[in-house]
Amino acid sequence: MGRTVEQEPIDLGEAHGFALEAVKLAARLLTEARGRVGEIRVKDGGDLTTSIDLEIEEAIKHLIRERYPKDSFHGEETGEEILGEYLWVVDPLDGTKHYARGLRHYFVSMALLRGREPVVGVVVNPPTGDVYSAVRGRGAFKNGVPIHVSERTMGEAMMYVEWPTGKVDREIRHRRFRQAALLTDRIYRLRGMGSIIDGVCDVAAGGWDAYIDFSGTTKFTDTPAAVLIAEEAGARVTDLNGAIPKRPQDGIVISNGVIHEQILAILR
Repeated sequence: MGRTVEQEPIDLGEAHGFALEAVKLAARLLTEARGRVGEIRVKDGGDLTTSIDLEIEEAIKHLIRERYPKDSFHGEETGEEILGEYLWVVDPLDGTKHYARGLRHYFVSMALLRGREPVVGVVVNPPTGDVYSAVRGRGAFKNGVPIHVSERTMGEAMMYVEWPTGKVDREIRHRRFRQAALLTDRIYRLRGMGSIIDGVCDVAAGGWDAYIDFSGTTKFTDTPAAVLIAEEAGARVTDLNGAIPKRPQDGIVISNGVIHEQILAILR
């Protein structure tokens, strides 16, 4: 990231309200565009993108430039534009493959960072209309109702897993599958549906008890909003080794906290 200009503090309550309106607009555009996805192309790294991804990102970016012209911007599709110390991180369509195939596991994600710390996070699932949000220090919410992680133990636990793909080294993939097999001996159920935002927000709301990212390919735009929501709901967040997550290849563990150390012990 390039050099930033120091700014006056932003009212986080106002920024939260702004982000809610922006993701709801994006959700409406995505819903209206179902059936006319347009050209689907493969980006570097194998991820898919469509003309809708870019259209929505540009719409959100335009709103940000009108309301917060001094802020920096990082978009999944258009990259980074560095201005001030506040940074908006936008993923206009997390789950493009699901969207293109008519599945419901896709999301719009928007976060505001000060420095490298997320301070506002908002996520919407267009098919259900569910909106998850958080402001640092003020708790996490689903559709305006406070949410909190579960208190379940390992024997009761249901975990959501992001599996490694063929882009990951074969030896590492096999090690992750062996670790997952060890987890299944200790918990109630292990499942995966292919969206980090889906998994993390459901941990925050107490549905899942942990999310484990074995993929090794999670991008910067995938995580800040959902991770802030999870943290504000009481979740513990580390990499697979128990440290602060810094690199995609180190993975992510997000849990209710009760079972976190037991998960890490199995993964080590």
